[in-house]
Amino acid sequence: MKKHHHFSLLICLIFTIWMCFSAPLFGAEDIGSSSAVLIDADTGQILYGKNPYTLSSAGDFDKLLNIITALKTKDAPKNLTVSEAALKVYADPPNLGLKAGESVSLTDMLFAAYLEGHNDAANVVAENLGRLFIDTTAEAYTALTDAEKTQAAIDAYVKQMNATTDKLCASTMKATNADGHYYDTQQTSCLDVAKLIKNAWRTESFQTLFTTGKHTITVTAEETAADSKKTETGSDAANTDNAAGEVADTTETTTETTTDSLSDPGAAGNSGKITLNSSNQLFNGSILYAGIQGGINAYNSSSEKYHCAVYASVNDRNLIAVVMNGTQNGVYNDIQALLNFGFYKWDKVSISAGELSNLLPDDISALNLAFTGNRDFLLPTGYRVKDLEAAVAYTENAYLSGTITLTLPQDASYAGTVTKVAFYEKNERSSWGKAFKIIGIVLLILMVIAAILLSFRYFGGRHKDYVKRIHKTAQKEKEKYMKQLRNQTSSLYQEKGGGKTGNPYFQKKYATGREQKKGSGTRQNKAQRLRGPKQNNAAQRDQNRKHHQ
Repeated sequence: MKKHHHFSLLICLIFTIWMCFSAPLFGAEDIGSSSAVLIDADTGQILYGKNPYTLSSAGDFDKLLNIITALKTKDAPKNLTVSEAALKVYADPPNLGLKAGESVSLTDMLFAAYLEGHNDAANVVAENLGRLFIDTTAEAYTALTDAEKTQAAIDAYVKQMNATTDKLCASTMKATNADGHYYDTQQTSCLDVAKLIKNAWRTESFQTLFTTGKHTITVTAEETAADSKKTETGSDAANTDNAAGEVADTTETTTETTTDSLSDPGAAGNSGKITLNSSNQLFNGSILYAGIQGGINAYNSSSEKYHCAVYASVNDRNLIAVVMNGTQNGVYNDIQALLNFGFYKWDKVSISAGELSNLLPDDISALNLAFTGNRDFLLPTGYRVKDLEAAVAYTENAYLSGTITLTLPQDASYAGTVTKVAFYEKNERSSWGKAFKIIGIVLLILMVIAAILLSFRYFGGRHKDYVKRIHKTAQKEKEKYMKQLRNQTSSLYQEKGGGKTGNPYFQKKYATGREQKKGSGTRQNKAQRLRGPKQNNAAQRDQNRKHHQ
């Protein structure tokens, strides 16, 4: 087991070394195609470009645009009806061999156009989906012949294809037909093809299709000529899923995909089965290169040159390489050279806000700035952030804003834009803006103070009311207690001596008290008070003696 493990490691090492050195290493002289581009699929950063903006015949790259448009079309029917007019739009090979009246799967037709570039499949897709963008009930449309109706539907679909290029930032790519056959105004550039793939990659449906290298269609029977004549090809029969199903019922041929389109449902050569394989040799394994996720070829019939585009991933780095107008085998050498350069000659770096500030003039870097945009990018091995050249552009209105464009030095053979970062001043510089801010702050402070005072007044008033209620309750309790005490005392006195009115002691006491109050201010009254008690005591003793007798 241990020997087997060591052997596997040795094989992996040899394979890695072979991958690095088997294909030619990057060099401008090694790119034989007239135009080429290599971009980072995640950020869009251009790592290499040779005439990347030069326009050339799109060829089968136009079918790629057809496929992306179909995947983005809402309410697209799952089944399509093949019309005789669609098969005659461009009958040159490669063709899938479809027959008028057949009901085929939209998925099958997209794979046929992508993997092997079948022209009839591309036009069937364009005709059926194009009817979704026109009024098939209009009198002008119903008056057309079948061939004219097909062409009107395809033209409407081509218009949608061109709208798709604008949405995916591939503005120079223009289509004049759905199958990609040569037309002098149907052109594109390497960079736009790369952008098309990069932006379409965001959708899962496109990723699934583009990374599938084999697809099998199962044909259960062939249609007879008599059945073909009876097949209805009108617009109503092709515009909805139900109509497509009715056409399938009137024929003896049905086309269906296998349960798992990513696996081979049977041995090659079985009758009734059509196996589609990618014509891209890097993708189908004819040429070994690790990390190829998908690819497509194209042919420029006017110059008899070839195009190639691939999507590759190695060590979490995703690249898109496109070459145009090369030889049939030379395009694969160019693609490998580009990928080797991108995977093994570049390093991922990040730039901090401080480093960005250092690239700005002193009067701008001293401001309170914020940076937005992609700050992670790739640099050629051996280069650092400080080696980059910075171009600063900014405007001053209410606040300062601008961009920093970082480029490799012009002496580099792969000079170009690395990234572009936007910046803006956090604090407004306008005097009016500052004045409004100061006024706002003052108003906010006043509102806080007012809220505090109101809260004190509110809670202070409630406290005073509470204290008053406590005092009032205590006073009532005191009065109640004193009243009870007086009643008890009065009852006690009445039980002992008949109360104040019947008791001589109390009568005498109160009388003496009244006299004291009346004459308390003179010496005579004072003398009387001093003598009074003795006389009163004698009189009291006489009275008590008589009472006992």
